[in-house]
Amino acid sequence: MNRWRISGGVAVGLLASALVAGCAGSSGSGAYPSDDIRWVVPYAPGGGTDTTSRIIAECMSGELGQDIVVENHDGGGGSSGTLEVMNAKPDGYTIGLAITTGMTVTPMVEDFDFDWEDLNPIGAFYGYGMTIAVSKDSPHKTAEEFFAYVKENPGEVDTGVPTPTSPKAIAFQALAKRYGLEFNIVPMGSSGEVNTALLGGNLDAAGLDSDVVSAGFIESEEFIPLATIGNERWDVTPDTPTLDELGYGDATLPDIYFYLATPNGIPDDVQTSLEEALKTCDEDPEVVDKMGGEDLVPDPFMGPDDVNEALKQHVETYTDYVDQ
Repeated sequence: MNRWRISGGVAVGLLASALVAGCAGSSGSGAYPSDDIRWVVPYAPGGGTDTTSRIIAECMSGELGQDIVVENHDGGGGSSGTLEVMNAKPDGYTIGLAITTGMTVTPMVEDFDFDWEDLNPIGAFYGYGMTIAVSKDSPHKTAEEFFAYVKENPGEVDTGVPTPTSPKAIAFQALAKRYGLEFNIVPMGSSGEVNTALLGGNLDAAGLDSDVVSAGFIESEEFIPLATIGNERWDVTPDTPTLDELGYGDATLPDIYFYLATPNGIPDDVQTSLEEALKTCDEDPEVVDKMGGEDLVPDPFMGPDDVNEALKQHVETYTDYVDQ
């Protein structure tokens, strides 16, 4: 477990300390929040989940007037940290990062003892789609010629994905089952390892997150985007068609969202305080810039009802794919 403290504003912190003097450690007494808040990240330090959580947590600590302590509970494909939040006291002093795919797809394929309804959403603060890309040295410069080659050479195109059950792997499996586009899917372990392998010429193609990391490789022309897996074109690569536009709409997958969650059953006033602080931070231009820009922040802000709708869409879409 990795702990990292984020301090709120000095003046706010001193005022809060004065108000709760003599009550340190008495979580839940008085107005919320009256003590430090734990933010659980169910993945290792250093990745996108960790970085974006810390950016938002730093801002929210100022909004709420209390320190937020970010803790990394990696293990079990995200299940360890998820259970840490799920089983915590529902008082608002343990909150955590959740991912729409991690709460829907992963339990379907990994047989975890929880699902998306076992956490209470506060709001989504980060989102992205997925992209099929090749390296700059690839002989394929368009999706049409790439897919034609795959069709003529079934199973010969080495295609990198983070894990065998990741959404990107599912997208390639759907292309194979529904359109006869058979790839040699190569699980690499993480998105970073996929990027490294594609850069090194060890892959013919890859499924990438349409995030700030991929944007950097695309803008530097190291990677050539061929197709967008989501419903809409990515603003970073507006000329890249969607799978639907290319005639492969049945392999389209919904965008992925990072959202803040708590145990079920938190008080209404705690829900409101957390949602208002998260919304304020997610609409702060400085925070948006730190997280990679407007392309990666939901607009408008997605509150709990919107997150639940996104989760339901994930369940509907991925259940259809996983059952096949």
